[in-house]
Amino acid sequence: MLSRRILLGSIAAPVVVLAAVSLAWACVPQGSLTLGPTTGPAGSQVAASGSGFDAGAAVEIRWESRTGQVLATTTGPSFNNVPITIPATATTGIHYVSAAMVGEHAEHSATAASFEVTGSAPPGPAPPNPAPPSKADPHGHDPSPRAKAIKRCKRKYSAKRGKTAAKKRRLAKKRKACMKKAKRLSDDEHDASTFSFKSLPLFG
Repeated sequence: MLSRRILLGSIAAPVVVLAAVSLAWACVPQGSLTLGPTTGPAGSQVAASGSGFDAGAAVEIRWESRTGQVLATTTGPSFNNVPITIPATATTGIHYVSAAMVGEHAEHSATAASFEVTGSAPPGPAPPNPAPPSKADPHGHDPSPRAKAIKRCKRKYSAKRGKTAAKKRRLAKKRKACMKKAKRLSDDEHDASTFSFKSLPLFG
């Protein structure tokens, strides 16, 4: 008789524990979730509304599943028009947005709503067109006063202008003196605004 009571007691104890756990789970509400709109391209802005969660409980809104990308975090018992963004990488087709309380009751409070991705994310705004390069510099760089002066020296006193050997020697001498003066120029903004080729005596 005693062994029978012990056996019955050992069976009854787990049943009581399971019943208590089931009762605790039964007390966890399952939330509800709605989306607006429910269709759109990847990257769409959507408003999520939900109810049925514990008051003050943190609620996570995730992409695809309870372990997916977090789209927003809010609090229970209800929320309205929480802005979420459908991932830009989402593929065309039916997907799900889930909402669940954070913590041990997450699984039992979880709910989901479907969203149909109708296409890829629209392209972003086009970058502004770069300014066309100046005629003086096809690469788009503004030559410094020093570079301008050196270039002018080379052009003004080019050996090609000399028809005789003596003329070419005089041009080479002037070109050398001109470039020597030009290389002393600074590249700062002040020189860029005040420099004049006439400041070089050989530029007569």
